Amino acid sequence: MIDELGYSIRNLATKLGKDKGYVENRLRLATAPDDVREMVATRYDTLSAAYELMKIDDKRRRRALEKQVVAGRLTLIRLRDRVERALHPEQAGIRPAPAIPALRDDTLITATRKLNDALAELARAVGDDGSKSVPDGDRQNLAKFLTISRARMDNIVARLRSR
Repeated sequence: MIDELGYSIRNLATKLGKDKGYVENRLRLATAPDDVREMVATRYDTLSAAYELMKIDDKRRRRALEKQVVAGRLTLIRLRDRVERALHPEQAGIRPAPAIPALRDDTLITATRKLNDALAELARAVGDDGSKSVPDGDRQNLAKFLTISRARMDNIVARLRSR
């Protein structure tokens, strides 16, 4: 549409009802290598990972990382780190790890209880067998919240495993 109809990215975004960054990112994805586009088509939640993988020119290396992302064994934070190391091998190990405040065992136990309580409340809200109906608007908000929560949980697990 940009080339054929002469739209600017901003005009196209307005026509589509999206913001400029959304359109720019989708255009970047359209020019991505086939394997990256195929990964996103397989699992839409790998969109952020696709933008990281597009930085790697070596198809074999990129493919190996894609497989780990699709299998759920590689979080976005770890992927960014590996891409950075692949692009700048001379700087590997220079960056210090972010400081994580020391937690006492009782803090972790309390957090675990709160998480279990929240999961139980969620199960009650949708019915243990999934029989209750959740309105579409609430379902979309819940899906976004759960996606963000899962990403946060993946990041925490990655930081714990890296110790």
